[in-house]
Amino acid sequence: MKILVLGDVSRSASCKYVCDRLWRYRKDHGIDFVVVNGENCAETNGIDKNSANMLFSAGADVITTGNHAFKRYEAKGLFEEEKMLLRPANYPGTVPGEGAVLTDAAGMTVLVINLLGVIMMDPLENPFFTVERILSRYQGKYDISILDFHAEATSEKQALAFYLDGFKYTEIDIAAENMDVFHQPSYVIISMAVGLLDIDPPDENTPWPALYEIDYFRLYQKPNVGSLTIR
Repeated sequence: MKILVLGDVSRSASCKYVCDRLWRYRKDHGIDFVVVNGENCAETNGIDKNSANMLFSAGADVITTGNHAFKRYEAKGLFEEEKMLLRPANYPGTVPGEGAVLTDAAGMTVLVINLLGVIMMDPLENPFFTVERILSRYQGKYDISILDFHAEATSEKQALAFYLDGFKYTEIDIAAENMDVFHQPSYVIISMAVGLLDIDPPDENTPWPALYEIDYFRLYQKPNVGSLTIR
């Protein structure tokens, strides 16, 4: 099964750029299932009915969101109407919409979960407890699960990845070659974005998929803890 995950699709220009290319990309690469984070796919920010419909029509199977999910007034009704549009599951239960959905693709049942981090973000329910409750609710009902964890802190993302891996770490040898290898079949994307506010919107000359080049990286390491390998 081939899965494509895109996001955060930012602003209407990026939404149009993705929509003009997504079905062709699905066909050319044999993509079975597409998840798009569209929390900012409307102009300025947030998501509206037009941008959500564009993404679904272009080939998105599920749209996830984040802390800007309800920036627009119409979002309340949108989340109530469209079950394949998710808001973070750790929002209070009175908030419109759902944070997880079961759907079928390529002969498999897929569970998609949307969560929001709490470090440098809104003070919501603990995402660790929330995802555990969701996985318990759907236990035995899905073949594969996809989690969009919309968070600021890389440490929180990595912590949740290890938590979901099902292996309890009591001590990590920083010099060990397998320190970042999960014990369950897992794929973790630390950050993803399509269209940023500080660069020009994508156009017909923008490469797809686009690559970002990191020109500066600062690493802090405690003294006398052994060697560290960067991969």
